[in-house]
Amino acid sequence: MASASPWMSWNRVISPVRTDWTNPWRSPSLRKTLTRNASDCRQSISSLMRGLAGTSPPRREIDVKSPPAGASVWEPRRRHMARLHCELLGGFSARLAAGTPCALPTRKVQALLAYLCLPAGRFHSREKLTALLWGDTTETQARQSFRQALAALRRAVGDGEPPLLLSRGDTVALNREAVAVDVAELEAALADGSPAALGRAAALYRGDLLDGFSVDEPPFEEWRVVERERLRELALEGLAKLLGAQLAAGPPEPAIQTALRILAMDPLQEAVHRALMRLLVRQGRRAAALQQYQVCLGWLQRELGAEPEEETRQLYSEILRTTGGERAGARPAAAVSQAAGARAAEAPMIGRDADLDRLRASLARMLDQGGATVLVSGEAGIGKTRLIHEFAADALARGVRVVLGRCHETEQALPLHPWIEALRGDRLALDPALRSRLGAGAGAQLVRVFPELSGVQEQPGLVVPQPALLFDALAELIGELASKEPMALVVEDLHWADAMSARFLAYLGRRIHRLPVLIVGSLRPEELVDVPVLTQALNELRADGRLEEVPLGALSQADTQRLARSLHAGARTDQEWELFVESVWVVSEGNPFVVVESIRTLRADPRGVGRPGAAVARSVQDVVAARLERLGERLRHVVSVAAVVGRDFPFGLLWRAARVSEREAADAVEELVRRRLLDAVGDRLDFCHAWIRNVAYERLLPTTRSVLHAAVGEALEELHRDRTDEVADQLGYHYSRAGMASQALPHLVRSAELAAQRYALDVALATLEHAMASTGQLPAAGRDRLRLDIALRQAFVLSLLARHREVLELLGAHVGHVSRVGDPALAAEYYFRLAMTHLYFSEHAQGQLAAEQSLREAERSGSPEPIGKALHVLSLACYGLGDPRAGIEHATRALPLLDRPRTQHYLALVYQDLALNHLVAGTLGLALEATDCALAIGQATQDTRIQALSRYVAAWVLALQGEAEAAFEAASRSVALSPERLALGLATVSLGHAHLERGDAAAAIPLLTEAVETLAGIPIRWAARRGMVLLSEAYARSGDTARARATAEEALALTRAEGSAFYVAHALRALGRVTVAEGDTGGGERLLADALATFGQCGAAFESARTRLDLAALRGGRGDRQGAREQLAAAIATFDGLHVPRRAAEARALARALGVAD
Repeated sequence: MASASPWMSWNRVISPVRTDWTNPWRSPSLRKTLTRNASDCRQSISSLMRGLAGTSPPRREIDVKSPPAGASVWEPRRRHMARLHCELLGGFSARLAAGTPCALPTRKVQALLAYLCLPAGRFHSREKLTALLWGDTTETQARQSFRQALAALRRAVGDGEPPLLLSRGDTVALNREAVAVDVAELEAALADGSPAALGRAAALYRGDLLDGFSVDEPPFEEWRVVERERLRELALEGLAKLLGAQLAAGPPEPAIQTALRILAMDPLQEAVHRALMRLLVRQGRRAAALQQYQVCLGWLQRELGAEPEEETRQLYSEILRTTGGERAGARPAAAVSQAAGARAAEAPMIGRDADLDRLRASLARMLDQGGATVLVSGEAGIGKTRLIHEFAADALARGVRVVLGRCHETEQALPLHPWIEALRGDRLALDPALRSRLGAGAGAQLVRVFPELSGVQEQPGLVVPQPALLFDALAELIGELASKEPMALVVEDLHWADAMSARFLAYLGRRIHRLPVLIVGSLRPEELVDVPVLTQALNELRADGRLEEVPLGALSQADTQRLARSLHAGARTDQEWELFVESVWVVSEGNPFVVVESIRTLRADPRGVGRPGAAVARSVQDVVAARLERLGERLRHVVSVAAVVGRDFPFGLLWRAARVSEREAADAVEELVRRRLLDAVGDRLDFCHAWIRNVAYERLLPTTRSVLHAAVGEALEELHRDRTDEVADQLGYHYSRAGMASQALPHLVRSAELAAQRYALDVALATLEHAMASTGQLPAAGRDRLRLDIALRQAFVLSLLARHREVLELLGAHVGHVSRVGDPALAAEYYFRLAMTHLYFSEHAQGQLAAEQSLREAERSGSPEPIGKALHVLSLACYGLGDPRAGIEHATRALPLLDRPRTQHYLALVYQDLALNHLVAGTLGLALEATDCALAIGQATQDTRIQALSRYVAAWVLALQGEAEAAFEAASRSVALSPERLALGLATVSLGHAHLERGDAAAAIPLLTEAVETLAGIPIRWAARRGMVLLSEAYARSGDTARARATAEEALALTRAEGSAFYVAHALRALGRVTVAEGDTGGGERLLADALATFGQCGAAFESARTRLDLAALRGGRGDRQGAREQLAAAIATFDGLHVPRRAAEARALARALGVAD
């Protein structure tokens, strides 16, 4: 039979009442004692913090003892004699004097040592110690175990002086001279009270007493709980005194860390929350200060069911008003760690442990193996954001940088906005020094989306459709940002992503495995039906095995009820409360948002517990509407204005748009934040959930909406004045919704321009369509001019999208506006675009007529730019029509007109025109000079499309000159630089041509076949014809005359239909060569003669000379020596005159071979 005496002894020593040994906190008397002690400690710290409120360095109004003279450096009791060092704060650790671990065989031996350490030198009876750790055994067994533990302790430390254990009669103690204990050092430092000693105490308190250490012995556990709470209270008081000393010292950084330590230990210290808010403001981190208020609010409401004190609320209002000048358009991402803290304080995360573990596993794989993309999906309110914020806090704790971007329904006209927001992080702009660490091309592209990276005079150049370059640059930027520390890149609400953002997600997701970056996105699957681009992007990632998915379902009934109970501070357990919790489950169907909103409804009207059907609404909309209905008139007005803004916004915008005083707006915001209707996102505001905003907006009458949209637009203009580009999209949207078309249109047009600069051409087009629709609200006077201007902008964007047939239809619909408006500048642009579109379809004659009309209108306007552009399109038309002399004249005239900073793109295109016309004329040296000029402009402006096109023409010229290796090099670089299909197709044709000049027809055939297929899908018909001709020749050289004939005949038919004499001549020559190869020399000669005549009509001297070589070989072969001599003499004279020595040498060699050399 076990002896009962140890239990009775322990009860007398520790507690007069013991009701439940399995959980010390369930002992009523113990819980009461500890709760009272914690409350006393909290009141003590609050009293101290009140003395610190508003403290700044020059003032000394601090209720803290001044440090004693000469106590700036505090030293603990000397430890050099100690044979054993025990650390009990934050866990258990025992080390010998040499620093080696002290090997203690069992947990109970460790527990015995810990107990004897507190304090060392105190004698304990053997009866008490056996009851402490062996109370569930017989007295004999307990004493035996105790003796064995003492022996193990002596063995572990070893013999020596001073001895570790002391005995006195039937009692045992640790020798305080032989052991050093961190708890004793902590108590000594706290008793000293000097700033240095308090700092040492803060460093010593690494965590709770024996944290994570437990023994299955109830008496020991009760002792540990009591001691733990005693030491926590001492540490909290010491940290509060240290905070007071640090506040007096001046710099905020140490005080901030101390305040955070206090709040980590006791988050209900409202006075410390206030002190931290003031410190963050002193540090210039107003956003963090505002977020700290929400952390405080969440803890108070959750744990105590209480609201912040008036002093705390007033402090929040004061800080909020100081942020009123914040720009509305430059939005830093939320401070992720604090946002996560606010979410955690508001409600526990229940039922998502497995999902969180999956995200943690993805993070671990990223750190070990490389980047990945994770998608968190689920219906609205299911807890995606809550889960992501919990994950973000974990990632931050692991040293991972977390950046956050968010998509907004009203911001789909802002290309790449969530990525820009995330990459800027908690700053308003990227560090300009970043550009120096990136490639020149990447830096030039990033200027389009991060203007802060540009030079003082630098502006984005003319748009060309090459978003791949921008995507490359963004990926390079992400790699640079992640090079110093791994990154978690969070993009929330992807279902509202713009098309460019969705495409970039797929682009980056396929390459992220090379970077220490984890992309975490969230979306609502039910919204995907309206975002096909995102759906395609996700499907591509799935198909490539590069998408990890975490779908969130509804909470179980048990988890739903746990969440409801955790949110209700009253912790009622009566029947009415249980019925209410049951009804929450039925209505919410496991949706956490509905649960949270239902409990908030209960807080506002506690009588609802007795009326479950009334307290729990039938839908989320009803829940939100009921909460809004209970607001006062002033609060409802502020909520309405916020709903009209429709996105996160600075306080300054809200109070200006609400047209109330700044103080009234600040008080309203503070109350709305307390009511969990608004949330702080950095130092900006947003609705806690999109549903709240949607319900608030839908409740507004149409006339009220219009008035409020106008007020928001005016407030935005007031805030931005000379920076309206930053909010052009918002201004266009709000004025349009207000029915103020004249104010909306300039901003809509500018927003489209900015979108086009970012290559978001679909967004630009949609914005222009919106602008065109808005012109219907304008008075008749001036409406035609605006419509024509917008139509020309639409035509430009459509041309970049290669939707040329739509361009013709659009221009045809607005031809009447040209004559009615009578503006020569607009008319010149109209005919310029019409001419370019006709040329895309190889309608050269029509293109030339439109170009001539554009030139007449441009000359009427007197402006150099439209004149230069008209001459550009005329030169291009002449190239297509085979009139190189006129083309050269037009291009030469255009060059000085376009040699201006804003028209460098068109200047490069004119050099291209000049090169092509010189190529047709045969002046190949001048053609190369022109391509060099175009290339230099492309390199100076970082325009890879211009660089690719100039190298493609250069490769063509070099191949004609017989410089096969140089042609191959230029063509290869053109292929590498090509950013889109047209440039790539043309470059590949030149690469195939170079292989032909090398004599490698087998290598040329697949390249030319690929190029022809690529160019066939482009409306610019002439682009594929040169490739078809070269492919025919490659087939012929490889002996496949059937394919060679079919390809040449198809090329001839197409070029004749298009009316391009230069390409007709090429096709005739190719067909003639095939015919000769088939043995029909007569038919071949006729075709070659026709080709020669057609080249002659074009003034194509070089190609005429090459055709003469074919005729000379044919005639010499049948014995017509005179005919051969005449053709060769003319060819040699031409090659010499054009300074093409290789071709002249080939002609002379042929003359010798035919025996007709002079």
